[in-house]
Amino acid sequence: VTNFFGPYYNNPDYRDQTSMRYVTRNLFSSQIIGEHFLDLLNGLKITWNANYAQSKRNEPDARRYIYSRSLEEDQPLRFQLDQSLATRYYGDLIDINRGANIDFHFKPFENPNMPAFKTGFAYDLKNRDFSARSFGFKNKPGGNFMAKDSILQLSVDKIFDPANFGPNFIEITEITKPSDSYNSNQSIMATYFAVDFAYENVFKLVTGARYEYSRQELASKTLTGEEAKTTPEYHDILPAVNLTYHPVDQINVRLAYSKTLARPEFREIAPFSYYDFLENEIVQGNINLKRTLVNNYDIRFEYYPARAADLLAVGFFYKSFTDPIEQVFLPSSSFEPIRSFKNAAKANNYGIELEVRKSLDFISPALFGLAFVGNASYIKSEVEFDNQNQTGTTYQETSRPMQGQAEYVLNAGFYYEYYEGGFSASLIYNKVGQKILKVGFSGLGDVIEMPRDQVDFTVSQSITNDLSVKFAAKDILAQDYLSVQRAPGGDKTALRIKKGADLSLGFSYKF
Repeated sequence: VTNFFGPYYNNPDYRDQTSMRYVTRNLFSSQIIGEHFLDLLNGLKITWNANYAQSKRNEPDARRYIYSRSLEEDQPLRFQLDQSLATRYYGDLIDINRGANIDFHFKPFENPNMPAFKTGFAYDLKNRDFSARSFGFKNKPGGNFMAKDSILQLSVDKIFDPANFGPNFIEITEITKPSDSYNSNQSIMATYFAVDFAYENVFKLVTGARYEYSRQELASKTLTGEEAKTTPEYHDILPAVNLTYHPVDQINVRLAYSKTLARPEFREIAPFSYYDFLENEIVQGNINLKRTLVNNYDIRFEYYPARAADLLAVGFFYKSFTDPIEQVFLPSSSFEPIRSFKNAAKANNYGIELEVRKSLDFISPALFGLAFVGNASYIKSEVEFDNQNQTGTTYQETSRPMQGQAEYVLNAGFYYEYYEGGFSASLIYNKVGQKILKVGFSGLGDVIEMPRDQVDFTVSQSITNDLSVKFAAKDILAQDYLSVQRAPGGDKTALRIKKGADLSLGFSYKF
């Protein structure tokens, strides 16, 4: 049961809304793994596996209802007897995954400086069946208006008294849309070839390429009942190169390039729409989504001081995206905004990352076992709009950062380990810069997630060889989760979530 109450500026009104959900999930997963060694080509290693998994999700009778009043006037809260706001929902989903792969590792040369090879084949098939039914409650015209109004100010159990159902008051109606059910499947067939080559512990080269054939198929219906089907097919070659240069014992220089992809999930391409109660939004898929291609370039310098546990590293990276998938806002005449998914034309991001790992016993022997670990990233990103979206989001923008990409990420922590006494502790700090949660369109501003500081503390102590106790305090500062939406008159609060610290105490026993 989830209850929200307070000013709701999207409509605007003051709301007290409730969601009651019961969801069951079942998962079955199995695999058979084989590993074989043959006396061929100086040792041929063959690994393979076959897998089968089935997952089910059943959501019977999810209920949602809203009491509201005018935002400016201090009036009684009234139940909104509207078939889009007072609903009962039934959903059923089943996923079936099958797959198999085989890999061959061989080194045809006896000289250790000569290359080793690896090749393999893979097949993966995923099927999904989803169906849903929805029912709404509406106010039939007629009857005594004053009597109805007084009843709608009562509690839910009194409003839904059987006596209030009839030709002049409450009526239940099915609001299931043709798009609320769909069948989908995804098949991937792939093969690859890779070479691993090392020379005198100075150079190491790992390179290869993967060929992948993929097909996604989804069959559903539009809101008007017409057939809606998509069957995107792709033939992708995904190369990768990773070179490590080790000039002296304490230094590594790494260069890497790879081409990767990201496929849309079934729920992102299905025309089915559902209400996200936590975000107060309707989520709707986009059947025209395409997969994303990413070119990744990295260079990293690593310095290992005399102590093996210490590290100082700096890395530079650049990524170019073709058809990146983003979450967007769509204009809507309903009580709630609509969140969907859309391909941007192109995007890129680049940045620098620093990483430090340092034992602190150089300050004093009393600090033996205490170490500092930190990393910081600074990222610049930009989305390029196509000709159909030159106006960008709001205020005629021509470029903006990628949705979901923060400008910086900070992590820092102190870790203490006392092996002989079975004691460990950590104090960790994390902060992520502001990022676009959802992209605005047609006059709707971007929704921005604001930065917040998070501090976590954990301590663990072994009591015996088998028994240990652990205490954790997560998000000690308990700062609000705040999202704002850009608007001509200034930023407006889109969502503010208040949460307390998460404290836990646990015992574990090893048998």
